[in-house]
Amino acid sequence: MEMSCPCIEHWEMKSKEKTAKYRPLQFDLKKQYPGYDIEQSNIIIVALGAWSRDLNLTMRKLFGTKGFDVSRRMQNATVSSSLNIVRTLSPSLEFP
Repeated sequence: MEMSCPCIEHWEMKSKEKTAKYRPLQFDLKKQYPGYDIEQSNIIIVALGAWSRDLNLTMRKLFGTKGFDVSRRMQNATVSSSLNIVRTLSPSLEFP
């Protein structure tokens, strides 16, 4: 699982990049484990913390009832990281 934090305008492009990037891995896994279904789930949370509606379903599928909690933790990590970048690049700005 890899998490990306693009700006919202690049959401679709990032999803296509991830699908293409991991296609060879999916192919190899299907060859190694012929009786198994291999699925790819792109988890994309934009820099300000938004995610797609599909992410809730994906997270529920991957983590069960804790899926939403995992999504919220990833969202918090993304927003905190974005804020840290802004603080680093703009030390003269004051944040609470």
